[in-house]
Amino acid sequence: MSNRFPLFDINNTFSNLAILLLFDDAKPFETIFFERIARALPQLRTLEIINQLKHQEKSVSVMTTNIDFSHLAVLILHDIHIDYAEQLTFLL
Repeated sequence: MSNRFPLFDINNTFSNLAILLLFDDAKPFETIFFERIARALPQLRTLEIINQLKHQEKSVSVMTTNIDFSHLAVLILHDIHIDYAEQLTFLL
């Protein structure tokens, strides 16, 4: 990270961020969180998730969410609850 971070574009996205590691041992990452990440990081190529906590808010259907990581090439699910695998593995 440089002193120029964050570099927002006109859409208020982190247009140059390509790698993200998400870790939380106190709160699960819910679907709305991943939707916001997908919108804010349009060039995300690598996403790594570490979180063993079960989702509190289950989506009715994984396929109806607005999650679109169009440039995602690598998804690393390490030490996770099965909810994350069910929600995110269809993205690749």
